[in-house]
Amino acid sequence: MSCVVRSAVCLGLQIVPVTIEAALGSGFSGVQLIGLPQDYAREARERIRAAIETLGLTLPARRLVVSVRPVDTLKQFKTGLEHLDLPCAMAIISALADQRSGNRKEFEKLNAISRAVRSGKNIFAGQLTLSGQLLPPEQTLPFELLVIQHLNEPPRVYSPLPADKICLAPRSNFVFVESLQDCLQNVMNQKIPTPSRETSEENKQVSAAPAPHASENQDD
Repeated sequence: MSCVVRSAVCLGLQIVPVTIEAALGSGFSGVQLIGLPQDYAREARERIRAAIETLGLTLPARRLVVSVRPVDTLKQFKTGLEHLDLPCAMAIISALADQRSGNRKEFEKLNAISRAVRSGKNIFAGQLTLSGQLLPPEQTLPFELLVIQHLNEPPRVYSPLPADKICLAPRSNFVFVESLQDCLQNVMNQKIPTPSRETSEENKQVSAAPAPHASENQDD
């Protein structure tokens, strides 16, 4: 069974939803990224592999195919796709749940991740380092617009996006994650997105300020 993960890119003034699908297959072993420019795919494959290994997970000696769509749109990019590292990694880790059978605890953990990711209500964006840390996307607009477009049932955006860069969409729909491990932990726990430190300070200031009508009643 394949696992589908979602993200987005910005092409000019157009916001393009991106679908990443990963599945275990037969044939030669290794990770194959298809649908992406060759230069990016080659570098991303090594970043993703190294980041996953920092979690103590070993990629199986099987073919792992990661398909990213829409192909025609993504092939136009020369740069700016690095934030697809995180969703590709999440798709791969979720696909591993289909073949893990040795360690029961690890199998249950991967299944929990897989169920959360397969829900389709999560969006992931971030560039991975070899140590598993995350770097923020170059743009916030694609992810903000995806939240705004689905305000009745908005997705959670897992990304290292700084809160002060989020201007259009509610910050409560963004989950700040610093690493691949941090992202996995948040997804497994299905934590309610909490505002960043800056937002929390703003809320404290608002709650500390007396309401206007209350002051008027005291004066009377």
